[in-house]
Amino acid sequence: MISQVDLVIEREAGDILLGWNDGGELQTSTDLAEWETMLNTPSPLRLVREEQLDSQFFRVVSTWSTRAELLDANSEMSVAELNGKIYVLGGYPSSRISVATVQIYDPETDVWSYGTSLPQALNHTMAASVAGKIYLIGGQVTANGVGPFVNTVYAYDPESNEWSVKAPMPTIRSGCNGITANGCFYVFGGEGDDSATHGVFEEVEVYNPKTDSWTQLEPFPIPVHGVTGAAFIDGLIYLPGGGVSEGGSSGGTQHQVFHVSLECL
Repeated sequence: MISQVDLVIEREAGDILLGWNDGGELQTSTDLAEWETMLNTPSPLRLVREEQLDSQFFRVVSTWSTRAELLDANSEMSVAELNGKIYVLGGYPSSRISVATVQIYDPETDVWSYGTSLPQALNHTMAASVAGKIYLIGGQVTANGVGPFVNTVYAYDPESNEWSVKAPMPTIRSGCNGITANGCFYVFGGEGDDSATHGVFEEVEVYNPKTDSWTQLEPFPIPVHGVTGAAFIDGLIYLPGGGVSEGGSSGGTQHQVFHVSLECL
């Protein structure tokens, strides 16, 4: 399905200026039958006299498209954005053997490259960028769902192009629910709790990248793992769904909300 996005066309000293809002891609056509997408075209776009055709049409649309494929097949990895580039961290391919590979995508050039490998091969980790660095927390070494689980914290500095070890997470766990808010990295739940009936952690812990320290908060009402779609809006962290027992077949309908009060900026 294609939906129209606002496009503004102006003339300036014989040139044509095309401008559109965020979220759309510019397309051009000479017959209104076939449209060509002008990938990565910035707004506004200036067409000088020599570039103008007698019959040329433009529109801006919101569409799905495909870009350059990953260098290595992967799943159960973490993804983070830093300085306009997308980092794919760890995970495992169809072999279900964890990797330490870092794949970096540049949207400007539509090109993938390899980055500095993780200190160890991991899957089901959490990752986010804070204050110019990427932080990778927790996870598990193998793909069998029973560990070994880790509480490691690694930080990637793009200036040195190296990973460093930070203060470990208080609770060893995998498949956690993580999100950053006000410069803090919040970690909710996760799996691998042998002392719990359903193997899911209730712990809520917060990492402060500025002080390299952890704070333990009150546990949340319904322990879950595998919430990959958490969101931070207007001071609240939203955690919809998630597995209520260890493994991949216990998704729930619960929707938990956490009020953020800490700042790590």
